[in-house]
Amino acid sequence: MKKSHIDCFLLVLWLFASLVSSQTSPDSPTMEKLKASLKIPSSLNWSDYDPYKWTHVACDNQRVTRIQISSPKVDGTLPSDVKDLSELKIFEVMNNQIGVVQSQALLV
Repeated sequence: MKKSHIDCFLLVLWLFASLVSSQTSPDSPTMEKLKASLKIPSSLNWSDYDPYKWTHVACDNQRVTRIQISSPKVDGTLPSDVKDLSELKIFEVMNNQIGVVQSQALLV
């Protein structure tokens, strides 16, 4: 095989591994739910399919560790799944209109 074919093959393999890695990251589904529940202005640049590339989001070892949204143009509600971000240490959403959906307890 020629060197250029090998380089091309390795590039495709690396791209495939990157795609699989981002899809299997444990925080991706929760971050997608967060994005869907909020009205995010385009200035925050949360358009990438990979939440680890979103602005104002920091990650370590494929886990979300920080979300800092201080834009006054974000509103919506926080999904209960946010609690599943087990490595989240900093969560700042001041100057926004973000609410929390309260679950109703069942009375027995």
